[in-house]
Amino acid sequence: MKILEWIYWNINCSWNNYFGKKDVTQEPNYIDNAQVRYFIEEKLDKQEPFMIGKLGAGELFVMRTEEFNFRSKKEKACAQLCTCAGFFPEKQELMTEFNEVMKHALGNVDVLLRWYQPYEEYFVQKYAAELKNVCDWMNAWTAKKPWTAALKGRKVLVIHPFAESIQSQYERREKIFSDPEVLPEFELKTLKAVQTIGNETDDRFSDWFEALQYMGEEAMKIDFDIALIGCGAYGFPLASCIKEHGKSAVHWGGDVQMLFGILGKRWENREDVARLRNEYWIYPSEKERPKGYTDVEGGCYW
Repeated sequence: MKILEWIYWNINCSWNNYFGKKDVTQEPNYIDNAQVRYFIEEKLDKQEPFMIGKLGAGELFVMRTEEFNFRSKKEKACAQLCTCAGFFPEKQELMTEFNEVMKHALGNVDVLLRWYQPYEEYFVQKYAAELKNVCDWMNAWTAKKPWTAALKGRKVLVIHPFAESIQSQYERREKIFSDPEVLPEFELKTLKAVQTIGNETDDRFSDWFEALQYMGEEAMKIDFDIALIGCGAYGFPLASCIKEHGKSAVHWGGDVQMLFGILGKRWENREDVARLRNEYWIYPSEKERPKGYTDVEGGCYW
């Protein structure tokens, strides 16, 4: 990276952090929940592959430490990515390759969920070549016109570690939300994601890159119209892989489980969730907990 560019972005990001985050609704290419819904419906009807996603905090932490060579933060960034997002093995020399994978994936995103993490603006401007629109948290359960209504009648592949709980919850989907458009009727298919967060191991793979490739290959063996993805650091590049293979994907991260009425500590005390919860909501099963799940933001997904 050229020294002047390095100086510019460090000043730019420091300025934005000091004066607060931007309001995504003021972006010229912002679309709301209803418009996300129409975008998805139109693309699926035309059979045009697309990618919607967000950059996770842990992923961005690694990306900026590598891109700007923040040496003092590399060890912490690597450890956080492994524990909280599932990267493995914990070797700092692999972070450069991870950054390249993420930047490549960013080049495929059509709609990006923005939350203005440090240096996010840099990566968006430099690498998001196909970006058409930005959106906010896509909170389907509080929206007047939830974007998830676009899933109605489609073949929906959910890629998530809680595949079994998702399947069982979908069987009683009409009891989870009062608004039937939040979780409409569709043909549900699931692929259990590789789970390597919280120091969980999977001996089938030598590293994160191999596990990512495996999930991409397994996903493309399934007949689906759109994939919903929530599986840590795998999610964003997996959505990119799916688009490159001619299919569509929404990388929605942790909120995927909420769509199926599956709680975690992250949402327990939120007022908007408290108004929705009923006796049909559950927590992930005990066998869906990795061995070090409490190390992942205090067990935020469980």
